[in-house]
Amino acid sequence: MRTITHVARHPPAAGQENIAAALNEVSIMKEGNLSSQGLEALRTRFQAQSRKAQAYYTVMHGARAIAGNDDEASAWMNQPLPSFDGRTPAQLVGDGREEDVLRYIESLKTGAAG
Repeated sequence: MRTITHVARHPPAAGQENIAAALNEVSIMKEGNLSSQGLEALRTRFQAQSRKAQAYYTVMHGARAIAGNDDEASAWMNQPLPSFDGRTPAQLVGDGREEDVLRYIESLKTGAAG
């Protein structure tokens, strides 16, 4: 098993800053002030955030397999990767590149990268 160097924790994954804004929109919806277009926009935003969260946790699962625990996997998610021009796995997932990160994790498991 390849060891991942521990780095300090950073803020949550890309895109999670929109959660507070979305929750604010939900409170507006509860007050009955949201149009059908606004509701559809909110639904679309939630679906996109759900896809990003699922992708992030799929990658975290793979990272945990090589890191050994959640804390190390979380730290790795925010560690710049030279193979990706210094971008972090969290940034790559936020950009929709979770498949690239999963392939990289697989290459670490087989010893092809590192």
